[in-house]
Amino acid sequence: MKFILTIAISLIVLSSQSPALARERLAAGFVKQITRSESGLEYSYNFVITNLSSGEPVNGVVMEVTTDMPAMPGAHHMPAKIAEPSGEPGMYIATIDFDMPGKWTLKLNISEPYRDIVTLSDTVEKYHCTPDDGECMTMEDEHSGSCAATLGTDEGVHDHSGDSHGD
Repeated sequence: MKFILTIAISLIVLSSQSPALARERLAAGFVKQITRSESGLEYSYNFVITNLSSGEPVNGVVMEVTTDMPAMPGAHHMPAKIAEPSGEPGMYIATIDFDMPGKWTLKLNISEPYRDIVTLSDTVEKYHCTPDDGECMTMEDEHSGSCAATLGTDEGVHDHSGDSHGD
């Protein structure tokens, strides 16, 4: 009976503790660049984290980036990446090597200085780089005959409509 009472008290204590509330809402955007990987699917993401109300960059962010493919939810088991500060205010870098091209969701799980979850979308294209001149292009560019088009950067901006945010 003492064992059951201990479990019941523990459950009451655990359920009464609410998760930390986000003091501020955060916004995120990104610029991505190819990393010249053999897979042709690895990109370096430069995330900018700002305070949604003031627009000021947020420093001291602790952030884990997870990925999922909306067309195949849960099918890809890619490891989470820790985004590292870039040295610029509010800027954080994570390199992600995707399993396949297509539309992906990037979930920024922010734990410091405020708790928040920001969800971004990106379209990943397979690329290859020529060894001679270092030019990189997507496979779509190559097949369309527009080989002069090089893959530079994509920019993404977080849209808060319809996204879920942490507690």
